[in-house]
Amino acid sequence: MTEQTQENNNQEKSKYFVEMVGQSQGYLLKCEHLLYKADTKFQHLSFFKNNVFGNVMQLDNAFQTSEKDEFLYHEPLVQRPMLSHPCPKKVLIIGGGDGGSAEEALKHNCVEKVTMIELDGDVVEKSKEFLQSIHKGAFDHPKMDLKIEDGKKFIEETDEKFDIIILDLTDPVGPSVFLYTKEFYQTIASKLNENGIFSLHTESPLFVPDSFNVIVNTLKSVYKHVKLAFQFVPMYGSVFSYAACSNDIDATTISAEEIDKRIAERDVEDLQLYNGEIHQGIQAMPNYVKENLKKTIKIITMDDTEFPDDMKRYTSSKHLTLDF
Repeated sequence: MTEQTQENNNQEKSKYFVEMVGQSQGYLLKCEHLLYKADTKFQHLSFFKNNVFGNVMQLDNAFQTSEKDEFLYHEPLVQRPMLSHPCPKKVLIIGGGDGGSAEEALKHNCVEKVTMIELDGDVVEKSKEFLQSIHKGAFDHPKMDLKIEDGKKFIEETDEKFDIIILDLTDPVGPSVFLYTKEFYQTIASKLNENGIFSLHTESPLFVPDSFNVIVNTLKSVYKHVKLAFQFVPMYGSVFSYAACSNDIDATTISAEEIDKRIAERDVEDLQLYNGEIHQGIQAMPNYVKENLKKTIKIITMDDTEFPDDMKRYTSSKHLTLDF
């Protein structure tokens, strides 16, 4: 721990970090110990200890992941496409600097290579130190190819194709908004092998229903199959949604028995959430989501990257520090 971090820790120990979700609600976590806090080249990065959630990572003061509940985010994002594919060998991850997505993909013995592209090298280096129970050494795995560079540029320029492509991104604001466009989704489709699956989170259908609608319909303008899944993530204070996109495979048609068979055949261990029954259950469509998707608000393109107002309210909310 640096002298600066020690000073920050003395000042912020036992304070509460509050993240507002929209204009009228939020949630808080107690900071037992501040582990790290600094500005990187791209964002503000911090880690702190909470007695329930363990080590917690924040980017620009927004909660990103925790040791306690990370599997509720990473397993639906990664295991659903991996287990829906008959034999994924090459995996590409854009983002995911905490290492959780890579760790999930590397559980499959059929995987030959995981390529991970992360823009902010500081996130990787500090996650190695503070989120060991999440990445579990994935960064140093012999099948891992980690590149610190721009993910959009990489996927536009690479000649490689992949069985699974995962976008593990922050919310669609700032530069990351270009990774939510129809054109970028088309580029990803061109980098998928036959039977390839593209997986990403599609925000909260409860808190940002219009932005959820826009992302899903933009995906549907590119892919034949855009199949959704839903999982509550305590760190995000809401049900979160995920899309498995493909022009060949419909993830909802894979039976529970086949999922469990693939888990066994691939020697996939240490799954805290995912099994055949969960695969079926999280893909059930709530009525309010069905109603939402009866309309198409807009398609996000490079010429029009503006998201609906609910995303603006969601991402512009204040992050507070309270001392009770």
